[in-house]
Amino acid sequence: MSLVTGLLTVPNRAENKNLRVWAVTITGALRKTFIGTGRLLINFYIEIAEARSQREMIVAERYRDRYLRELGASLRSKISSKLT
Repeated sequence: MSLVTGLLTVPNRAENKNLRVWAVTITGALRKTFIGTGRLLINFYIEIAEARSQREMIVAERYRDRYLRELGASLRSKISSKLT
């Protein structure tokens, strides 16, 4: 039991020990939660970065294909104009 003097409560040794055990338990649980959340956020960041990279590779490939088609068409027209 605590001694109550006015508004001030003074815990005895047993309550103080229980409070420390409770604080350590809560702190450990919060620490594990924050670590897990941090790892999850890092994994999300990595996945998003990979998806962006793949998207940019697809866009670059499409531009390259379009450029090669246009280059091929212009070369064919130049060759056909020289042959005629």
